[in-house]
Amino acid sequence: MLQWILIALPLVINSLAGYWIHTRPMSDATVVRLRHWERLSGILILSVGIAVLAIAEIINLSAVADALRWNMEVGLWSLALIVVSAAAGSYIHVHAKPGSTAWQLRQFDRVDFGKNLLVWIVYLLLYEFYFRGLLMQSEDIPVKWLMVLNVGYYALVHIPHGKAETIAAIPYGILLAVSVWQCGSMWPAFLGHMSLVITTQFIRLTPKKI
Repeated sequence: MLQWILIALPLVINSLAGYWIHTRPMSDATVVRLRHWERLSGILILSVGIAVLAIAEIINLSAVADALRWNMEVGLWSLALIVVSAAAGSYIHVHAKPGSTAWQLRQFDRVDFGKNLLVWIVYLLLYEFYFRGLLMQSEDIPVKWLMVLNVGYYALVHIPHGKAETIAAIPYGILLAVSVWQCGSMWPAFLGHMSLVITTQFIRLTPKKI
């Protein structure tokens, strides 16, 4: 029981921090900065969580090696997730409405662009390693319940982003969880997730006139 409390606590704290930030009044001028600090807070929280799990010997080098495994199967799943995520992200980006996150994050200047992209990469590496890489390796919980927990949490953390994004997180969360379960590696989820982030937030397209 202590093992799962230690694993769940950083995820809950990370979610609450993200929820608090998403409920702050925002304008186009401040949203980039706030999103940047949201990712930075996540990096800090998840790093502390991983350190605690390592000290408690809940994770070890073997678990890390398993989560970071790369082979042909991982490569194929990664390629499939990248293609699907890029297609979905590009559609979202083109059809973003004024005031939405995808629309607001087009306000990047060159410095913001580089800083936020780097922070996103580090954050998603930690997030996917912690959330899917570790959680999906559990042998104590049946796979079907691991899937329910994984997808349920993923949809839950998207509630502050709005109803449409929360609903969309369910099939996408299933796809990410299945990819990790099938090949036993976090890389398909990370690369797919990163592809979605890049195509929704970092590719400069002319906003659709609403």
